[in-house]
Amino acid sequence: MELLLTERMILESLSFGEKTIDKIAEDTGIELEVINSIVPELLMRNILIYTKGIYNLNMENKESWIFEINKLSNKKKEIKDILNASIELLGEKDSLKLKKVYLTGYEEKLLKIELKKVETFIENIRVEHSRIKSKNKTKDLRVVYWGCSKYSDLVESDVSCI
Repeated sequence: MELLLTERMILESLSFGEKTIDKIAEDTGIELEVINSIVPELLMRNILIYTKGIYNLNMENKESWIFEINKLSNKKKEIKDILNASIELLGEKDSLKLKKVYLTGYEEKLLKIELKKVETFIENIRVEHSRIKSKNKTKDLRVVYWGCSKYSDLVESDVSCI
């Protein structure tokens, strides 16, 4: 079950609690017209439930959809969609930074240490924010990228997709 980024954002918003359609729009920053066109599909898939003007995740039926949307292939699609959107924003906003650089073995070890520090830092922030019920909006989440790959591995992977 593939989801659009907008669909995932709506689900993430509702993962923090039930909301009216207006509150979903306020929390996500997605236009009301777009939400109104997406929500019926999520209802038909039994991912959402609707009661008296309130939308919520269908937790009684979550086994039928949560595993599916979190499958590796669907997570890969989400990452591709996020990266594609980031590429579209290049030069406009704080977006994607990418450099091709030669690294010695020692420099690569140092880079891996620094990347591990970033990962630990990000995970600590996530844990801390999950402990406190903050009033942050889904639209204010930041997407942070990090990682390193051999250029030849990326090119080989790209060629294998052809």
